[in-house]
Amino acid sequence: MPDNNPPAADVSRRSFLLTSAVMASGAAALAASLAPLRHLGDYVTPEQFLQKYYKELTPAEMQKVLDRITREVEKQYQVRPDVRDYKPMNGVEFVYCLNLTRCIGCRKCVHACVGENNQSRNPEIQYIRVLKMPHGSMDTEKGDHNYAPASVPEKGFFYMPIQCQQCKNPPCVKVCPVKATWQETDGITVIDYNWCIGCRYCEAACPYFARRFNWTRPSIPKERLNPKMSYLGLHPENQAGVHPTQRGTRDLATVFLLLRRMSLGDKIRNYLVFLTRCGRIAFVGDWRYYAWMGFLSIVVLLGINAYARQFVNGLIMTGMSDQVSWGVYIANFTFMVGVAAAAAMLVIPVYIYDNKALHDLVIFGELLAVAAILMCLAFVTVDLGRPDRF
Repeated sequence: MPDNNPPAADVSRRSFLLTSAVMASGAAALAASLAPLRHLGDYVTPEQFLQKYYKELTPAEMQKVLDRITREVEKQYQVRPDVRDYKPMNGVEFVYCLNLTRCIGCRKCVHACVGENNQSRNPEIQYIRVLKMPHGSMDTEKGDHNYAPASVPEKGFFYMPIQCQQCKNPPCVKVCPVKATWQETDGITVIDYNWCIGCRYCEAACPYFARRFNWTRPSIPKERLNPKMSYLGLHPENQAGVHPTQRGTRDLATVFLLLRRMSLGDKIRNYLVFLTRCGRIAFVGDWRYYAWMGFLSIVVLLGINAYARQFVNGLIMTGMSDQVSWGVYIANFTFMVGVAAAAAMLVIPVYIYDNKALHDLVIFGELLAVAAILMCLAFVTVDLGRPDRF
């Protein structure tokens, strides 16, 4: 009788080598897709990541934050800044006034604001827009922001600077999901840039187009740095699946109840076994399945590489701007929300009519809904300007 053990061992070695080669190739491809992260220089330190919310900081903790900012600015620009945490003044309420009859459209206020607040010079972020308006109209849609005559003022026009109006009930404060912006008791609306996650909700809510988002790495020449800085103002560092069974979901519910009676060690062990089985099932198929999974893997790696480049260079890589601040990310987020809702609606009739023949459809619908929700969270995360602060 022939001995079949050697061929079996030979097949096992080939299988091992093939699996090792595939895993090594996958690891190499993943490492290559993450290569742009090597150029990441302004990563968040543990001290920054663990920093408390501004209103929860004690005076001693705030002083440590100011000292850290001082060290980082001095290291980058070789200029020692005077960073302070200015508090609102008691018994004082600021108001905003502008005499349009005196404005000649020279834009000196624009550039003075840029210099005072250490705003990025390349690209130059400007908080103030000056509109050239025709006489007799206050319709800002008729205003020209990009006027460039040989001299100003021009006959037949007046000029209207538009910036933060320090609203009594600011809409930007209402929409901020992390409370990074608020109104002080003296009427000034402030921003904690270290707490901002870059979602740009405030930018969308502002009716005066007063909020700005820096889509790329900022640049400030050392000689043009304003050393007098406020913490609640700009300083350079801020420019800165389950295989379905016949009983469907009832099996999953039973497993969940059993797991609750197990010890923590047994729960972890069973979960690891579950993941191992899912992994084995995921690698079973014919050549067409492997070809499709290979194509999807390439797409995933390209996506990881693109996001790594975006994380290093900023959202400027997306081609979005302040005028079109929500592009394909939010469009896909909205689409996937619809997919998740459709998947949930798909399984509701099964529960209502208790149709056992469609119980497998419940598994499919719920997994689709979960996958769509995860995709929604992913699209929101990559749309944030600073996801490391989220």
